[in-house]
Amino acid sequence: MSVSIRTGYRSAKRQQDLFENEIAATGSRKAALKRVLPAKSSMHVRGGAIDVKPQAGATWLEKNGSEWGLCRRYENEWWHFELMIDPGGTCPTMEPQPKE
Repeated sequence: MSVSIRTGYRSAKRQQDLFENEIAATGSRKAALKRVLPAKSSMHVRGGAIDVKPQAGATWLEKNGSEWGLCRRYENEWWHFELMIDPGGTCPTMEPQPKE
């Protein structure tokens, strides 16, 4: 099984650009928030999130990531994991989607 990190830390400018691009693509701030958070709310900017690939690797990480404190955070983002717990703990229930 292979798991690759697609992205981890992002600068505030990069995260805000991604958010604004999502607003342009979806047509509204509300719709964009379902997929991308603004810089002030993103764990990527704080260095506490990674996006992984492929999906099979993400499935493995979802089952095993708690060993390192990594938890899948959102139901609608199979690729997004955050440092959320002490290593070896139990991950909290996923949220349906990102929210500010």
